Amino acid sequence: MSDTLPSQSLRLIGYFSASAVTTQNYDVDDIPAGLLSHVIYAFANVTAMGDCESVDPAGDAANFPQLLELKAEYPQLMVLISVGGASHSTNFSTVSVSRGSNLTIQDLNGCKSPSESGQRFN
Repeated sequence: MSDTLPSQSLRLIGYFSASAVTTQNYDVDDIPAGLLSHVIYAFANVTAMGDCESVDPAGDAANFPQLLELKAEYPQLMVLISVGGASHSTNFSTVSVSRGSNLTIQDLNGCKSPSESGQRFN
């Protein structure tokens, strides 16, 4: 089996929850980044004001630097943030409606993925 994804036209997407480190003993280093086109990192929350905030500040502080290293080693890899989820979507619909139907990640204050800027969210 090859260690790299054969074509960028294919999308093989992995999902990594910040809690995986403690609940499943699965670290960022365990992500098979060479085989993936994307990694979705979970989760961020949306506040009533439309701010993006961490739901696991300690996990994010540990995982974001490692995700940045992974991105540097595999520049084809897109690292995205899952905003909401079942437990963190209370304000998402309200913010979406108030900002229009074309809500983008740029509309959420402070929500940047390691692929975008390396900044941690609020």
